[in-house]
Amino acid sequence: MALKTWNINELTQADTYQTLVSEASAEAAIIAMVITNYGTSDTEVTVAVQDYSSNLKGYICYSLLVIPNESMYIDSKIFLANLANPDKIVVKATTTSVSVLAFGDST
Repeated sequence: MALKTWNINELTQADTYQTLVSEASAEAAIIAMVITNYGTSDTEVTVAVQDYSSNLKGYICYSLLVIPNESMYIDSKIFLANLANPDKIVVKATTTSVSVLAFGDST
């Protein structure tokens, strides 16, 4: 496995899921995430696992409140299998001034 990072520099739409991780050609193990609110108002962030067809499989965090100019750190052990139609990790927030960085391994 090789250390890898996945990121969303800025969400493009509020209250809409955007894909952070979707590995079709490798197994991925996400071990940590940093969620930063660089805006001027509070934001609620949800990180979820969805299947290939965008059906919810579970939450990593739900309605996490991140105040302006602060970051939240999440330790996780989420594995995405090497499948033709892989699961994915998605992020949504109530504002667009949010960045997300995930660290993990990928084969």
